[in-house]
Amino acid sequence: MKQVVKRIILFALAAALLLSAVPVSAFAAGSDPETIEIVYSFSSDTAGTGGLLPTDKVTWRDDCFLRSSYLGCCHLAEMSAAASLAGMPYSDASRTPKENEALSPKYIKEFLSKAHFEDVETNKYYTVYTEENSAGAALGHKTIRDGDEDCTLLAVVIRSGDYFQEWAGNFNVIGEGAAGSMHAGFKAARDEVLRFAAKYMKEHGISGRLKVWITGHSRGAAISNDLGGFFAGGGDAYFRAAGVQVTVAPDDVYCYTFSSPRTVRPGLTHAEDLSVAANRSNYPNDTPGQAYTSTDTSAVDPQAACYAGIRNYPKQHDVIPKLPPHISGWDYAYYGRVGRFDSSDLAGGPVSESDMLAQLKVLDSGMYAKYTNGGSPSDYQKVTLDLDKLVEKLCSGEKITIPGIMKPTDKGPDSMGELMQQRVGSLATLASSPTVFADYDYQHALQAVAALFGMVPLDMDNPDFDYVQLAKALAFCLLDYGATRLRGTPGGNETGAIVHFLEQVLSCLFPGESIPEGSLCLTQILGIAMRYVFPRSGDTKVTKKILDLIAPKFPDPGSGTIADMLYAYLDKYVPKDRTPSSYTKAERLGLFLRACGWGPLDNTPAKDDGATARTTARDLCSLVAMAAALGYLDLPSWVTSALTDPNDPESFPGQVLKCLQAMMPEGETYTGLSAAADLLAKRAVDYLYEDRLKDLAKKGYSQEYVNAAWKHYLDAKTYIRPLRILLVTFLFTTDGEPISVEGMIRNLSLLAANNAIIAPSHYLQMDLAWAKARRAAGIWDHDPAPSPTPKPVPVTGDSATPLLWMLLVLAGLLGLGFCLIPRKASRK
Repeated sequence: MKQVVKRIILFALAAALLLSAVPVSAFAAGSDPETIEIVYSFSSDTAGTGGLLPTDKVTWRDDCFLRSSYLGCCHLAEMSAAASLAGMPYSDASRTPKENEALSPKYIKEFLSKAHFEDVETNKYYTVYTEENSAGAALGHKTIRDGDEDCTLLAVVIRSGDYFQEWAGNFNVIGEGAAGSMHAGFKAARDEVLRFAAKYMKEHGISGRLKVWITGHSRGAAISNDLGGFFAGGGDAYFRAAGVQVTVAPDDVYCYTFSSPRTVRPGLTHAEDLSVAANRSNYPNDTPGQAYTSTDTSAVDPQAACYAGIRNYPKQHDVIPKLPPHISGWDYAYYGRVGRFDSSDLAGGPVSESDMLAQLKVLDSGMYAKYTNGGSPSDYQKVTLDLDKLVEKLCSGEKITIPGIMKPTDKGPDSMGELMQQRVGSLATLASSPTVFADYDYQHALQAVAALFGMVPLDMDNPDFDYVQLAKALAFCLLDYGATRLRGTPGGNETGAIVHFLEQVLSCLFPGESIPEGSLCLTQILGIAMRYVFPRSGDTKVTKKILDLIAPKFPDPGSGTIADMLYAYLDKYVPKDRTPSSYTKAERLGLFLRACGWGPLDNTPAKDDGATARTTARDLCSLVAMAAALGYLDLPSWVTSALTDPNDPESFPGQVLKCLQAMMPEGETYTGLSAAADLLAKRAVDYLYEDRLKDLAKKGYSQEYVNAAWKHYLDAKTYIRPLRILLVTFLFTTDGEPISVEGMIRNLSLLAANNAIIAPSHYLQMDLAWAKARRAAGIWDHDPAPSPTPKPVPVTGDSATPLLWMLLVLAGLLGLGFCLIPRKASRK
């Protein structure tokens, strides 16, 4: 018996010694870093029935949060993109919009719960779509052990799709009454999330060391970027002031954003960055919270080392991350560092597009099909309008398609990314800074149309859609924009000439314009048109096309009496140092037509006779009238009448008025070109939205939603002038280049031909597929850790060290149990 007691004591001491060598964390509650396979659902416009794809799988790993956030983590990048995708609002086509609102957080709540986050909650904006400058946010928390310390991991996932009216906040760049160095709409939304986070942590008794995981896509990414900057820059003081006793170290902030717009400008101070607004009285769905004002006036460097845990992944062919612009006077940037999944210069070795596509095919087969059937940036087409093909199809009555009227060009941007950057840069021609952008109502105009576009679905692929309504408006908007920019341009400017020509033609409609009364006559119109067609610089493509078209209609030299009379006249415009017969028929005709705009060349008989552009244009009228009388041309009677007296300011303009009036709403009168452009643009807005607004209530939207949509509709018409100027500028103008007809056509052609690429270049599925490909390739991060050097990296993977200790303990206990088994007495 004594021997048994001795053995018990001996092995108890051995077990105690063994257990004392095991870290306390190996037995602490929640100490084992969890690895969880999560199958989650998300909404997709291209996936199966109802747009739902419930089959993606991602591996959740707690150990991603047991290393400094400064080091980054390929697993966490994938987890973050997956959470953002799950954060897209739930949508069921069989339910009304109002019913879908209430179910919006379904997928993200399931995702976070499966990752073992507790008390998953969403703020009101996750289920209310009719508020600007707001954000839907989902929060959850779990306890993890980092070394010998328990800490709370707070998940913050920002809703990243179906923004509806909320999308208008993207264009609230400058807040009311103050310039500011933070994007006003994103900051206001960030402050709502912070108030919600303070309330959430207080209600759930969270205190002590806090790790924060933040993620979002697109607008949600911009809000996430601002949140990451707040937490990493010392924002935990706000929570302590609100009664939540937490501390957040910069390298405990794990912020991953995808396709984010830019958020901050130079001049930012911590006083602006770390101050939080109280809930807004005119926003009934705001989370209640007191204002907090930081007194730290020191400057913020958004790329400082403390922000290294913020990792932004914009795609280089995507237009959204290029806004607001990073151009002189705007200079918007991100907190933290930038890495591009779709770039070839990533540290650790790039993954290929084929690697990404393999992941995308499994993730979302519908999106894969869309991307590989012309939606990839690698399918970018460098083209411009082929005028010959367009005329040919118009004459034949053949159906016109965008690809069918394009041809390759060697001009313009070389990639989709360059095209998007060029379009964004065009805004510099209007607004040299965000303040100018706001002061001239461009901000109000964009906010109104963005909200309207987000809230009222359009079916522009409907075969009954009347594009003529939009074409009329665009024609007048273009004309007014060109006239505004080029008024006063010297007559020698090719584009100036065409704008002045059109302005003169339209002056009969708009007597309020600054054009001398009675100035519109056929000789003037011909003279201005010839300046455009036959510029001083010599032959152009337009010149050649015109001559190729009309020269065959004229008789050949020496073919008869009429031909002899014609060429005797035309030869007066041929320089005297060459014989007229050394010129082709088209060249002799071209010299004459050029003289209609610029006057005869020096050293020509016509110049010696005192001919001018105006007298030459009058002679052209006579020649055309003679050709019509002899049957060479078949002209309408009103044109023939104008040719008889080309300087009559009444007959010709009266007929032009009849033609142009057919483009205008019946019975309207106009004070000027700008007023007409405003009116036609308003009519286009009416055509696009008025009937659809009336259907919203029938389709199950709430009355609050319908009221908000009507408000934005009226606002869009109120700010119609800055809105149409913005539209034309974005579509047609290139910063740093003189405005030209050729450039405008090319810009619009590029956007039209590459339209199918624009949306897929932004979709979150692409980000997740890239992240999955990089994780599968074992690429830990996109660049080395910055200075200062973060704390040592704990063992990751499956957390082998705690497992080893547990095996040793188990072996010791088994040995102890073995020793305690009674033994049979030995034989003597």
